[in-house]
Amino acid sequence: MPDDITIKIVMTAPSRVGKTSLLAAMAARIQQEVRKSGFEFLGDDSAPDAVLEESRARLERMATGPGMRTEVALGPESTMDKKEFPFTLAHPTFRGIPKIHLHFVDLPGEWYVGKGRTEVADKLLQEADVILVAVDAVALMENQGKYNKLVNNPKLICDNIYRRCHERAVPPLVLVVAVKAETYLRAAAGKGLKGKFGEDELRAKLKESYERLRALKANACAVETVGNIVFNDLREDQDTGVPIVTFRRVEVGYAPRYCSVPLRWIIGKILEASKKKIDGEKTIIDTLATMLGLGTDRTEAIEKLGGMLKKMSESTADGRKVSDLIFDV
Repeated sequence: MPDDITIKIVMTAPSRVGKTSLLAAMAARIQQEVRKSGFEFLGDDSAPDAVLEESRARLERMATGPGMRTEVALGPESTMDKKEFPFTLAHPTFRGIPKIHLHFVDLPGEWYVGKGRTEVADKLLQEADVILVAVDAVALMENQGKYNKLVNNPKLICDNIYRRCHERAVPPLVLVVAVKAETYLRAAAGKGLKGKFGEDELRAKLKESYERLRALKANACAVETVGNIVFNDLREDQDTGVPIVTFRRVEVGYAPRYCSVPLRWIIGKILEASKKKIDGEKTIIDTLATMLGLGTDRTEAIEKLGGMLKKMSESTADGRKVSDLIFDV
């Protein structure tokens, strides 16, 4: 029986950008979607589960709290510990079949700024199968990007990913994900939005800020981790100087959108790469074909599984194709 498969996914950005919130939104959405096919996508540890649940609850409070506005502080926090979030994708009725383990590591970008953990961070990047770079969309886009370096620090992030990964025999998959991007993704809908930037401008700014990752063939996308909120203003606290962003609630309720896209992209890319066997060993696509009960004929299994993945990637909750949401950096 083939061994279980582990995919190492490193999420990196300065603290408080929204890495954990992104993972919380992704996990909740994927759990809903795979359940329809009889699968389970579950956390392997109660402690990380509690962290994600609190993060998801915080997103909900942004959307459902009192009043018409909500405020969020930007910029790094003093707590910059690495967090690990193991998940398993499996079918509960196929006992003894290998499972797909997705091991997420939340890597604070500050580890590269005199925090004495550079070697650990380098090792994590060097061993990663996938690197997700979270980007605060408001800091990137508003006030002429005044707070982009403080909040997202794209040069630091890009330089260190490139330094550790560009000479790898098999480079990692790299995906840049703009979070809290509701304002820019919904601009075309004209929902009383304040601001002059839309999705095209967001994409252009992501490409400009993360240009160095083109050498690693990085892709990018944007997600709505809260939904139903839009940018109102960005100012500095008079006492602390900390940038504070105010969002305006335009509809009632927590309604994230596109949050399954990054994980769909990851699984799709790895499945695509695994179609070729290496040294006759079992690959991810073989394992998933077995788990899905697609028979022992590998060609038939690939065709059926490919069709299933294509169907899964063709649309999201609001009808947009995943392929339309992913773009080259």
